[in-house]
Amino acid sequence: MKSSIVFGVAWVLVSLLCAGPALGEDAPLSPATQECLDCHITSTPAMVADWKRSRHARIAPAGAVKKPDLERRVSAEKIPDKLAEFAVGCAECHTMNPEVHKDTFNHNEQRVHLTVTPKDCSVCHPTEAIQFDKNLMSHAWGNLAGN
Repeated sequence: MKSSIVFGVAWVLVSLLCAGPALGEDAPLSPATQECLDCHITSTPAMVADWKRSRHARIAPAGAVKKPDLERRVSAEKIPDKLAEFAVGCAECHTMNPEVHKDTFNHNEQRVHLTVTPKDCSVCHPTEAIQFDKNLMSHAWGNLAGN
């Protein structure tokens, strides 16, 4: 099951994050994400660099929901206030719903989990999460295990 979640999250992230460079200035960072980046820029620089090139780093959800339909990459009509004004960074996703993640652990006074699931992504991307769940590949591990 973990393999299918990891594969699924990777697919969703690739789909949603492949934005290209011309998205404008970076969005403001939450203090929690800034704390993550301050450390992870030296411990996992490639991951930080990938994130910095992503759409998530470049526009806050509050700005994303205002885009015209064909440019909009957020299907939620309303973004929770705590997520709306900051870039979607490390803390915004890796501390969401820690009580439901089996891989949650204490890290720098935060409850952090490594795996970001489609349910986490559905806060801003509910339509995409439903579409992903209907995709045969999102159930690949269960299908293989069942055979």
